[in-house]
Amino acid sequence: MEKYQLKCERISAAYADEEILHEVSLEIPAHQISVLLGANGCGKSTLLRVLAGFLNSQQGQVTLAGKKLQEYSPKEVARLLAVLPQQRQTPVGTRVIDLVSQGRFPYHTLFGGMSQADKQAVEEAMDMVGVTELAEKDIGDLSGGQKQRVWIALALAQQTEIIFLDEPTTFLDLSYQIEILDLLADLNQRLGKTIVMVLHDINLAARYADQIFAMKQGRIIQSGSPQEVIQVDLIKEVFDLSSVIVQDPVTNSPVVVPIGSRDAKNKRN
Repeated sequence: MEKYQLKCERISAAYADEEILHEVSLEIPAHQISVLLGANGCGKSTLLRVLAGFLNSQQGQVTLAGKKLQEYSPKEVARLLAVLPQQRQTPVGTRVIDLVSQGRFPYHTLFGGMSQADKQAVEEAMDMVGVTELAEKDIGDLSGGQKQRVWIALALAQQTEIIFLDEPTTFLDLSYQIEILDLLADLNQRLGKTIVMVLHDINLAARYADQIFAMKQGRIIQSGSPQEVIQVDLIKEVFDLSSVIVQDPVTNSPVVVPIGSRDAKNKRN
């Protein structure tokens, strides 16, 4: 068994009286990039929150290294899992180095400050994502892509084996989207990090994922490699979208070409 094997069995979860997840079971492959994919409102972010221990399930269980997630203390979880939620707020005037240093909180004692080991971890994290020169800058003065790099540095400073990211490319220009996903792929390959992401872009998911979990109405309906999952029938079922699947000339990954109503009409004519 992998030291950091993460899986859930028959998970159901709800907000208020509305059940969002329905008996979801999956196993996250260690040292790979996994993507939760599906239409808006299908439960992707909810599943991520349950896997990260942010939301308790009504039934079923999440296990990490063979132990129930609830049996770990919050600090123990934070030393194993780093989470970058979609909505993140930073106090006005926060410097880059101060934000990244927050990644070391799980290692602090009640009255302990930053140790030399903490400082080294922060420096290494900033260096890995290329934000060392921004250390003294205010977060509010950075571009969208720079901010994302800083948040990823925070996660790296936690020195966890698993990193969760909820829509890490949202609101970014395409060039920044590719930059961030290239960075995450590099961290996966060089450091062996297990990365779990929620993505809304089908083609970016197909390009960067080792494993895709396709969701619909709170259930996993298909999982596997991009070549196994990204199929015409599944795209129709999950996104209610007619399409053609072609091969990416750069990465050989599948690419979804949508067929809209206008396209179908022009084809008939």
